[in-house]
Amino acid sequence: DISHTTVKANPIPGSAYPTKAVRPAFSVMDKSKIKSTFNITIPYWRDSLVKCIEKLKENN
Repeated sequence: DISHTTVKANPIPGSAYPTKAVRPAFSVMDKSKIKSTFNITIPYWRDSLVKCIEKLKENN
């Protein structure tokens, strides 16, 4: 568990909250253009989530 909390989040399907836009069942963002244009590396989402949670804990 990344957050080390006792809060439980219950997953729900996308069909539980319909949106106007049609969304694919699974899509991954292509990061190759931003990588080549700006010569940067996009971090793995889980690493960014850990950083975010750490910052939130610092501010409490």
